[in-house]
Amino acid sequence: MDNRLKLALHDALNAFGLQSSEAKNLFYESGVLRIYPRNAVLFYENAPNELEYLLVEGVLHRYNTDQDGKDITTGFYAGNAIVTPHFSRTVGGRSIFALQALTDIAVAEIPVKVLDQLRYTHPEYRTFGQRVIEAEFSRNLINDIAFRSGTAAYRLELFRKIFPGLENIVPHYHIATYIGVTNVSFSRLRRKK
Repeated sequence: MDNRLKLALHDALNAFGLQSSEAKNLFYESGVLRIYPRNAVLFYENAPNELEYLLVEGVLHRYNTDQDGKDITTGFYAGNAIVTPHFSRTVGGRSIFALQALTDIAVAEIPVKVLDQLRYTHPEYRTFGQRVIEAEFSRNLINDIAFRSGTAAYRLELFRKIFPGLENIVPHYHIATYIGVTNVSFSRLRRKK
């Protein structure tokens, strides 16, 4: 692993509240930092998965495939981000969505059982787990309200606030499916803003 990525992982762990050398070393001993190229799929919908993911660098999207075989983006992860925790993204150990890199990415992976054990035995990991759950709940509530009651223009505005600049990095059809519009409607919305 090059020094830039080591520093990026160090900064990501700090950002998520794992600040002591002891907490970081426990993560380094148990996890692995992987590099994936653009378009790589980290896991598929309905597939078994027993890892937790901390995005260190790049952009991911989660998606589901509809009955017509079309991929529908249901979320984005950019920069330092925790992927939706295992307990809320799986049913019976199988993922409820797929996860794909939209850019080259660096992601730290740690087995769920190992991270759970760390949360039970180490105070910083307990706090980390609580922060992750609170952030996930807040993000899901905002999305639930916005997508149930907001207009397409409002959903695009909210996307831009949450993910500034992402519109210039990822394919627009992913954003269009995320905000629930066609590519043509998305182009019209962009022209209006």
